[in-house]
Amino acid sequence: TLDIAPVELLITPNYPPPSNINATRNGDQVVITWSDVPLTPQVTYPDSHYFLELWLCNGGQLAYAILATNNLFISATDQPGCAEASHALLYTTTREGYSQPAVILPWP
Repeated sequence: TLDIAPVELLITPNYPPPSNINATRNGDQVVITWSDVPLTPQVTYPDSHYFLELWLCNGGQLAYAILATNNLFISATDQPGCAEASHALLYTTTREGYSQPAVILPWP
């Protein structure tokens, strides 16, 4: 019953969001893939190159999740049964901040 505190990401216009995004479903698993956004070592954030904000159905409730990866894919559990549709945003991560978000559409 806790409210989610809004998070304001530092958005930089210097880097593009990932493109060629594809999301596929196999049961409760949604696999999201995208094309690489090449970055120089000087701007690459060492812990993760990509950042995802996801709103996923879990036990009949839409739940907020944050995932980060250096891969060009990620898998997330998204169950049926929520009144609201699941959805997600994908960002490129740099030492300067985050790209504009890419909306993952269509959500499978």
